[in-house]
Amino acid sequence: MSSRADNAAPRSGRTRLFVLAVVLAVMTLLTAGWPLLNMAVSDNRGVAADSKLTVGTSSRSSGTVTMGPGWSMESAQSDPEDSYSLQRGSVQMSLDYINLINMAQTTDLWSGLRRLVSLEHRGFTLSEPAPITSVDGYEGLLGLLADKSMAGTAAIFPSPSRRYAIEIIVLSPRQEAASVVPAVIRTIRSLQFPQAAS
Repeated sequence: MSSRADNAAPRSGRTRLFVLAVVLAVMTLLTAGWPLLNMAVSDNRGVAADSKLTVGTSSRSSGTVTMGPGWSMESAQSDPEDSYSLQRGSVQMSLDYINLINMAQTTDLWSGLRRLVSLEHRGFTLSEPAPITSVDGYEGLLGLLADKSMAGTAAIFPSPSRRYAIEIIVLSPRQEAASVVPAVIRTIRSLQFPQAAS
């Protein structure tokens, strides 16, 4: 009888140690390995600093911005012909190509953007626009977006041909919004229209 009890005690101790090792391994995976696992599952891809992202249907119908450091692209939600979805920590950016039916629509770009915001970002308010000029001299409109917890910037630039526009929206938690403004404005003002240079 005593030999069975003696054998059971070491087995019980080994079982406890095994369970403890499994629990520790899971905890380590969830803390140290979670960012890597999250990146793999969400299909994020790093974007090199100073790289240029071009969105549009062709080289003659596109817009390009220069990215700062630390951004990653959500590949599953990005299509070079239509839009890019980007992230840097808790900051989110969308870069979108907007096809215009006719040149007259350029006068309604801000009201169109306001309608889009009301559909895609429910609960957000969009300020009245202010003019903004890119480094290369392209003129666009810039405004502020906000809801109870998030704040950001929206910009839209008509192309020189007036047949399409490029829209950039950047959102972050309210407490971070002020600190990201300089980098956001640099990205927005980096907009180029490749066809205009050719």
